[in-house]
Amino acid sequence: MIEEINQKMKVQQHSYLLPVSENLVAILEKNVTQSGIETSNGVIINFRDKNSYLSIDGLLQVNITIHSDGKLQCITVFDESGYRRHREIENKLNFNFDSNSFRNDDEEYPLSQAIEVFTLWQRSFCSYYTMGVYHVNIASLI
Repeated sequence: MIEEINQKMKVQQHSYLLPVSENLVAILEKNVTQSGIETSNGVIINFRDKNSYLSIDGLLQVNITIHSDGKLQCITVFDESGYRRHREIENKLNFNFDSNSFRNDDEEYPLSQAIEVFTLWQRSFCSYYTMGVYHVNIASLI
């Protein structure tokens, strides 16, 4: 059954306006494969700090949505706002591969203008992942 899932969920690296790295693709494929989850409708992968629901020391929560054909749909990076016990999580960055748009806080831009931000985010995310700071949850899309 896992072999069948692997064949269905090969994450695509190319055909995007942003430079998706082999390292990011490997992280996504590894987690989907290890989960054994059904991928026929696509998946959403949540990466968050193991010790907290909200970010700690600059670590942010990240959701990555992948279509059933392995194309990235959206990468959303969350940040915290508020003070102490009144903290809330909010959308900080959103790379939408379907609509070719990029949101930074409340401003929306063409995805092609996000190359530097995406490259920096991707490098940091992959480094944090390699350090083992994230707890990973994966769910099938309905």
